[in-house]
Amino acid sequence: ASSTSASAADAAAESGDGAAASKAAAADGERFPVGTRVRVPRYGAGTVEASDAQTVTVAFSGGPSRCFLASYVKRVKSRGSAPPAPG
Repeated sequence: ASSTSASAADAAAESGDGAAASKAAAADGERFPVGTRVRVPRYGAGTVEASDAQTVTVAFSGGPSRCFLASYVKRVKSRGSAPPAPG
């Protein structure tokens, strides 16, 4: 059942449905500069190639670039501020 809901979310994100979500993302001022590391549900981590107020194009190391609604893409938190792991 969870894979069905994930597929529905992917389809909505890729088809451009969910105008309310994209308006919310634009209202939040969420921006994705080129080169920003991001994570996309189901696809994993990638790097922003292009973005505008509503969409983000993400390049993935294991395949082609894909375009998503900005509300579906999350920034990867920088590890630079975390202390080094013991070891």
